[in-house]
Amino acid sequence: MTPSILRDSPDAKWRLLELVLQAETHAGKPREQWPEIILIGDAFAPGTLAAARALAGAYEVQIRFAESLSGAPRFHEAPDLSAMGHFFSRGGLPHRRIFFTGGHLRWSARARRRFAYVRQSGRFPDDFDFWRKRLSDPNSVRPSTRENRIQFRLHTQQDFDRFEEAVRQLETANWTGLAADPDEDAG
Repeated sequence: MTPSILRDSPDAKWRLLELVLQAETHAGKPREQWPEIILIGDAFAPGTLAAARALAGAYEVQIRFAESLSGAPRFHEAPDLSAMGHFFSRGGLPHRRIFFTGGHLRWSARARRRFAYVRQSGRFPDDFDFWRKRLSDPNSVRPSTRENRIQFRLHTQQDFDRFEEAVRQLETANWTGLAADPDEDAG
């Protein structure tokens, strides 16, 4: 069966739903005969990805994700958006959270397509090792382009939980390199 190809667009969620509902005519057939939908690109909105994950679980349809179809396509799993959604739902803004310690803005977290991007303002002793030991992607911990800042990514529910636990632990850390204006790093 030829797969349906879907690229990101303003109506991608609706087109995805339409393709899935068309696939419902194949109910009861073996999995290898289920229609396949391939979402192309790394820039799908989190809502579209969440819809794809939910629809694939509820209907007899295979939904795969690929960065492109040129050459040998590299397929990957849909990101787990439930962890990210839960993390950001507690912050008041849908795609951003900020964290303070000692009256200073220390972390700014922003939702990206497949992870949360975190910037830390100020440094504490051994902060690189501290984060690398706690995160599922230790290689994402790196210096920021701005002095006295580092950045890293949160991917899994465990990453989000460990980050929030660490924020509480680091309230009493020996911080250096305070930003002159805490709001300047909130962007």
